Amino acid sequence: MLEPDAAHKNTLEIWKLSQLEVTICAQSLSILHWAIH
Repeated sequence: MLEPDAAHKNTLEIWKLSQLEVTICAQSLSILHWAIH
């Protein structure tokens, strides 16, 4: 069983990673959109 602090930190790390993925995805889409046009 994880301690509350460790679990919270882990959740935060996962959240930051998902935010990063969303940002990268959005940038890739905008670059792709720009390249097509």
